[in-house]
Amino acid sequence: MIEQTGDLRLPMPLTELRARLFRVAESLLSGEVRVVALSHKGHEENLVLLRAATLAALEDELATLRRRSAPEPRPLRGLGRLNRPAEDVIADIRARERTHAIAKQRDMVVDQSPIDGTVRRAVAERAPRPGRSRSTGRGRRSP
Repeated sequence: MIEQTGDLRLPMPLTELRARLFRVAESLLSGEVRVVALSHKGHEENLVLLRAATLAALEDELATLRRRSAPEPRPLRGLGRLNRPAEDVIADIRARERTHAIAKQRDMVVDQSPIDGTVRRAVAERAPRPGRSRSTGRGRRSP
């Protein structure tokens, strides 16, 4: 009824399914065929026709595999201990972050010339000239 090459099933066009619907349904219900692949003209993807019991078994198997591969998340509370006060740890983290932020700002503002090695400060933002728009550099004069 359905051409099979190994595990690959060639999809049956929907027009052919209409003509042979009862035979296909009987084949599925009797267990002669597990899955019927269907194609529809003008669509890239195929459809699959199968018994409800087969779908339920596949969903159960998928749920079992998901439980095996992904354990339930555990809370972190109680898994570790601080050997000094929490305030000190937080203060150290904030000091490190502050140091990194200052270094990043310094890197963005200071530009070293690759030619002669001199250091020059880059202008972060230029003030617009009076009467000109900030976004385009052109605009109306202010009254």
